[in-house]
Amino acid sequence: MLSLYCVHETEHHNIEEGGSEMYDTSKLRGRIIEKFGSQNAFANAVNRSISFVSQYLNGKVNLDQKTIDEWSNILEISIADIPAYFFTKIVHETEQTV
Repeated sequence: MLSLYCVHETEHHNIEEGGSEMYDTSKLRGRIIEKFGSQNAFANAVNRSISFVSQYLNGKVNLDQKTIDEWSNILEISIADIPAYFFTKIVHETEQTV
């Protein structure tokens, strides 16, 4: 599979650790459940521990490009849809007083 995106180690930060952005993994979680029924079954299918999958989905670890390609293939996510599943930033609204 030809990949047309770039992953940087510093892109995925945990806000509690002082980073500025996190990614919304809800769409990816839904796809995992849709295709495999559980995170555990998915972890087995991609030969990863449930702990690793959970850590990624909770913003504790990053995925490298090879892993994103593998997960996209097994979850039948097209190249065009990869950003929506892996790189949708969580936007926090700030309260303003006028």
